[in-house]
Amino acid sequence: MGRTFIVAAIALLVFCAATRAQPTNTTDRSWELQYPRAIVNLIYGRFAWKSSPVLIRPSHGDNDTVRGIKEPTAVYFQNKWHLFATARSEKPSHQIVYLSFDDWNQADKSTRHVLKLDPTHSASPQVFYFEPQRKWYLIYQIQDPKKNPTIQPAYSTSDDISNPASWTSPQPLFETQPDNIRLWTDFWVLCTDRRDYPLQERAYLFFSSRDGKLWRCQTALGDFPAKWSRPQSCLESDVLQGARVYRLRGYRKYLTIIEAQETGRRFCKAFWADFPNGRWDDLAVSEKRSFASRLNIKQDPQWIEQISRGEILRTSYDQRMEIDPLHIQFLFAGIDEYDKTDRGYGQIPWRIGLLEPQ
Repeated sequence: MGRTFIVAAIALLVFCAATRAQPTNTTDRSWELQYPRAIVNLIYGRFAWKSSPVLIRPSHGDNDTVRGIKEPTAVYFQNKWHLFATARSEKPSHQIVYLSFDDWNQADKSTRHVLKLDPTHSASPQVFYFEPQRKWYLIYQIQDPKKNPTIQPAYSTSDDISNPASWTSPQPLFETQPDNIRLWTDFWVLCTDRRDYPLQERAYLFFSSRDGKLWRCQTALGDFPAKWSRPQSCLESDVLQGARVYRLRGYRKYLTIIEAQETGRRFCKAFWADFPNGRWDDLAVSEKRSFASRLNIKQDPQWIEQISRGEILRTSYDQRMEIDPLHIQFLFAGIDEYDKTDRGYGQIPWRIGLLEPQ
């Protein structure tokens, strides 16, 4: 083995030990000198951001009935950003829109395409390239009035992410409703393979039930997107919905971001685990010590009082959901306090922005 591999292996062992033992039970902080400041802050659950101005607004003009745009998911592919998001309007109430652009500063000017998926309800998208099948996947939720609950997980595939007309019609992720699920929403896929030894090749599906629980089920990578196991509750906390799960590049650690709500304001909490099927531990789990909230964001101009779920920008576009722990960027939906005044939830003008480490 080369020296680089040995050094990396030692660093991984020390990092995993530090995340277990630090920082609460010792005053010896000499271990911090072995890591970049970004990693130390991550271990302690310290997040501080500076926000962009509004990057994407819900409407282009008076004839556009879209009232809010939120739940963004994005990948960088062939020198372009490809972004999918939920657009809230009167009829239909939820639809998925697609935008592509070279630079975030040009995002709001890019053409918006409404995907022809479920004609009445399609929302909360996740996009990735599934390498084993060489296809793009869009995971999202639809509404099926014949089922209970009516919200159901679905997927579509495409051979060309840049062609909004190329997506297949919605297909259900489950052939039959799991007998232990009464409500589910905001579905998210993360896959592991032989590079994640000792994990086996698996696809994991996470979702929320809006009662403080995060659920997980799995299938063999070769069976994806079918043959899911019976869902199990994997996290219980004061959380709301919209979990996004990622692998930290270079470390065998996984990070999940979940939308929460305290004192009427929405923000995002963070938990982490050694494996996607392991125990999720608290990382940043209050509004005062959050992953992202109005209290840890530097803004100019001021436009964020509440944060809804979004997407950590990934280092690649495949099914492993890897992010760079040295430079976490968070694409989110936000509103100011006055945006909620005398408005129902479906009328709130959510807008999309980007958080960079401060």
